[in-house]
Amino acid sequence: IKRSNALLELGFHRSKLLKRSSSRRMKFQHDLEELKAGDAVNGRIVQLYKGGALIDVGAFRRTKNARGEVVQKPVAAWLMRDHFAENVGSEADPVRSSSIQSVLKLNDELIDCLRVWQALPASGRLRVTMREVDNEQDVIESKQKWIRERNARLRKRPIASFNIGDEVEGVIAPNGIYSYGVQVNIGARNPALLHVNQMPQWMWGETWKQELNEDEKLYLKVFEVDSKRGRIQVELIGSQKQLETQLLELVQTDSARLRRNTSKRMVNMSTTIEQLVIKNMNDEMRSNLLELRNSSEFAATARYLPTE
Repeated sequence: IKRSNALLELGFHRSKLLKRSSSRRMKFQHDLEELKAGDAVNGRIVQLYKGGALIDVGAFRRTKNARGEVVQKPVAAWLMRDHFAENVGSEADPVRSSSIQSVLKLNDELIDCLRVWQALPASGRLRVTMREVDNEQDVIESKQKWIRERNARLRKRPIASFNIGDEVEGVIAPNGIYSYGVQVNIGARNPALLHVNQMPQWMWGETWKQELNEDEKLYLKVFEVDSKRGRIQVELIGSQKQLETQLLELVQTDSARLRRNTSKRMVNMSTTIEQLVIKNMNDEMRSNLLELRNSSEFAATARYLPTE
């Protein structure tokens, strides 16, 4: 099958198809000043980024050249990653969910699956979406959400500020569980990748999928930092529930030291991680732990315990 004739169904609607095509500029079809939110457009991918794709939809705006003549200037449309269809990914994605059915590639032609999200003739900007645009209020709310998310990303730490060996806490990202690991929000501008190979051996196979869930708090150590590509990889120390259980087991048995040395699931926590785990416990569990650690039975295996 020739690339130019291959059709891939996107899946989110039977009538919406993605066609592979050769590199060519779209003919001028849409005056930017006449486009409005919700208008249907077709286009071709001219560039791919981690944050989305640049689409040639045949849009133009009128401007004057050096001789004062009115000319038509092409306007590319920006398709942000958050506006992809739910089961569509990009070849620029560092990782992709198992739910992805179609992958956007350079020069792909997008047919009957794009709508105008925002047209700004004054600044010459055009944004499109693969999602439904019901009314003007939806557009306003979507824009506000994008601004909040962008500002939140800018407030986070740059990848270069992390060092190999740093101990951090994070939360598994929404839709961040893949066949080979999970994405974790650790306060960086991009999620960190926790590959299954960087988990304890007892979690290998299918076990880790039963142990880790979306929005679960994890404690990690930075394993690799690639600031040029904006990537960071981490290794797992333990989850909140796992380390809570371990701390309680260690104070509820006289053989705590033996259990710590022989159990595959026992983790050697640093004081920093231990303090974070205790801080993030619910009030009742923290109170029980404090009470047990202050008991005479715990004296033989006592360890440092923060008082706050």
